Formats: sequence, structure tokens, C-alpha cells
Amino acid sequence: MKRLQIILLFVFAIVLQSCEDVVQVDIAGSRPTLCVDAFITNDTLPQKIKLTLTAPYLGNISANAATGAKITMTDIAERVFEFTDPDNDGVYICNQPVRTSDPRTWFPIGVPGNFYRLEINYANETYESFAKMDSVPPIDSLGYEFEEQDIRGNDTIKSGYELTMVARDIPGQNNAYWFKSYRNGVLFNKPNDLNLALNAAYSEGSDGVQFIAPIIFNLSPERFQPGEVATVEIHSIGVPTYVFLNIAQNQMTNGGLFASPVVNCPTNIINKNAKSKAQVVGWFCAASIYRKSIKIKN
Repeated sequence: MKRLQIILLFVFAIVLQSCEDVVQVDIAGSRPTLCVDAFITNDTLPQKIKLTLTAPYLGNISANAATGAKITMTDIAERVFEFTDPDNDGVYICNQPVRTSDPRTWFPIGVPGNFYRLEINYANETYESFAKMDSVPPIDSLGYEFEEQDIRGNDTIKSGYELTMVARDIPGQNNAYWFKSYRNGVLFNKPNDLNLALNAAYSEGSDGVQFIAPIIFNLSPERFQPGEVATVEIHSIGVPTYVFLNIAQNQMTNGGLFASPVVNCPTNIINKNAKSKAQVVGWFCAASIYRKSIKIKN
């Protein structure tokens, strides 16, 4: 019996050693794909669309800027907005406000209820997408409450202030929202900070009521300290963008022993030439914003 145990131990050691062999996977290089980051809002700040080219999956390199494109956006009133790349870095900008044919009249790019068509001409290909800008509810009140130091899992959370908010979903329609929180003007931008809502919760059955507690709690990824300025934005993003961001968040946080297979995120941008082999990834969204800030005091 003892001899059998020794033999089994020897075999097990050989198996473990074989698991340490390095397997070289030869992945053929692929053609870079145009990647579009186009989130347009009704904000008065300059509107930006970022174009890059995808990099190899296992390549330790940054994505290159896609320069030399021509980008136009047209709304349902046939107003045309041109985006230019002044720094030749792949960030295309359209400044606000935009002058109309009447020099006395100015108007914003983003208007809730409006429809938009995006057209991108790049490398002899034409790409197209459509989006609707939904209305956004106001933030009725933004406050904060002091919380003592506590333990969450393996983390020690120091004492500080967590945000409170009262706001209500727009009734009578399916709305989707992206809540963004800022500390002193800096966005909380980790994958787990992505705070999304469908109506006032995470389902169609929460229409027209106040946003639920988990959404309010997630406005404070970290606790605020006295003297800091907290800003909360509600972006009304539409249901298709809500689905896209949920898939993107799942991919960014997918890991561990029970991780699911990696999948490609969808895109709402198409190549107008159906016979072309040139592909495109990314997303076009038109979102209206409501913003509120508060300074934390003792």
C-alpha cells in the first residue's frame, strides 16, 4: 500500500510539472478596425467624438488615433453640425453655440426629443448611425450624510459623507439613465462605478417613482470629506445605450474562477457599403443631462 502511494505521488508530480509547459499561441494579425466613441449631449460645452483604431488583443500597445476623417451630424430639422480635428489627435470637436443663417440667432446642438444622424467618412468608407435624445428629470435635492468608519468585505472604509438625492423617473415612458458622480470635478470612472438605471430601478415596473436606494448609494463610490465639491449628473441615455453599457460593464468586470467567455460588445454604427470588408465598433448616443453640485461642510 505504501509503495502504491509513492507511485501515485510520483505520477501526480509529473502531471503538475507538465502543466507548467508554456504554450505559444500564434494569432495572426488583423486589420485595424475603426472605433467610434460618440456620446453627444445637450450640454453647452464643446461636443466631442473620438475616433481610434483597434490594436491587437495581445499587443501591449495603445490604440492609434484615426485622423483625417470627415464627421457630420444632422438633426430632424436638417441642421448640419460639422466636427473637426484641430489637434490632429482623433478628437473631433463641434463648438457651441452654433450660428444659424440668421446671425442674431444661436441654438444648442442637443435638444431633448430631437433625432440625430451621424455620418463618418474615413479611409474611403462611409459609416452611419442614428440616435434619439430623450428628456431628463431634474434632481429635486442633493445632500449628504455622515457615516462612521466600517468594514465592507476585505476593505476598511474610512469615515466620511455619502450623497443623498431625491429625483423621480419621468412617467409614462421607458427611460434609461446613467448617473455620473464627480469629486472636485474628477469623474469616478472605474468599471464598477458605472451606475445605470432603467426607469427608477432596473426594470420596466418602476415607472414614474423616485429612484431606488441602491442607485442613490452608488452615487458615492468613495466617501466625501469636508471642503470637497460633489457633483451628480443624470444622463438620459435611452434603452439601447443602457443595454450596450451593461454589456460593456460586464466585460470590464468579468473575471475570477467563474468568469464567462469574452464576447464582443454590440455597435449601432454600420458601414453604408454592405459589400465592404471594413468593419466598425463603438457606439453613438444622444443624451440630455441634468447636473447638480454641492459643497461638503462639517
